[in-house]
Amino acid sequence: MNKLMDAKEVAQKLQVSIRTVYGWISEGSIPTVKIGRLVRFKIEDIEAWIAKNTRKGRTKYVPEITSKRQRL
Repeated sequence: MNKLMDAKEVAQKLQVSIRTVYGWISEGSIPTVKIGRLVRFKIEDIEAWIAKNTRKGRTKYVPEITSKRQRL
């Protein structure tokens, strides 16, 4: 059986506060496993959730800077 993480471990892994994790749980936006009253997380579900929610950064246009010497 795969190890399950608690909310504190997920918060540490994602580098967010535990309150943020509990907010995601309330919203239903993060995958959870309920065991009675306990809420746990499968590592592979969290990693898949991260991959699904990862956005590619936009590339920013950086103009080429030329010195006065090059222009002469």
